[in-house]
Amino acid sequence: MLGHVMRASSEPQRAATVRGFSLVELLIGTTIGLWLLLGAMQMIGHHFASYRAQVRELRLNQELRAAADVMARDLKRAGHWDKALAALTVGATVADNPYAEVLLEDRTPSSTIEYAYDRTTPTLPNAFGFRRRVSSDGSGSLQMKNAAGGWQPLTDPAVVNITRMAITPVVRSIPLWTSCPCRFRPVRAAACEDIALQQFAETPRVWIRQFDIEIAGRAVGDEVLERVVREHVRLGNGTTTHLDGCPAP
Repeated sequence: MLGHVMRASSEPQRAATVRGFSLVELLIGTTIGLWLLLGAMQMIGHHFASYRAQVRELRLNQELRAAADVMARDLKRAGHWDKALAALTVGATVADNPYAEVLLEDRTPSSTIEYAYDRTTPTLPNAFGFRRRVSSDGSGSLQMKNAAGGWQPLTDPAVVNITRMAITPVVRSIPLWTSCPCRFRPVRAAACEDIALQQFAETPRVWIRQFDIEIAGRAVGDEVLERVVREHVRLGNGTTTHLDGCPAP
């Protein structure tokens, strides 16, 4: 009887110590969990936004650099002529370089350049070139002129909006009077003295042509992200003048 009473009195105590969370505790725990989940989602969102921005910047840089490299490599060929060496010979009966002309727009800097160079197959005058064109929606792109005279896209308008292309010609003159044959004779005339040759305006000289190119582009979908690339292209063939300007030997 006594043992029965003792077991009965201990059951309420054991029941009182075993209980779950109260409603307030559940609400507080749920609130804390939601805040932690929200913070984790914000971190993930920032991570993906940063990743997308880096991808846009990478694609923008690649697009601009690839376009500038293509322009530089092809433009270096402008004016190439297989008979250029023969034309430098005094008294040679070779016509002037038919590929020497490089066309730019009337304004400086120009957004269009056209040129030609000697090839194994016949080509059209000024058959190659580059230009910036703006579409009806206001986005700009670079175009390349092919040997057939048509223009084809060089940049992807879905990736980059070309906001500016500026081509500035830079011409430098190098006198060639130091190569005049009369300077190397044991007895030289007064006209063949160095001072006279320097002052003579019609002595041979070569004109070195260089084009400074600047391309600016803005990433599509991010108006703030804009990059600029620059190239300095020196043509392989210069233009010579007064090839017969040396005094007689």
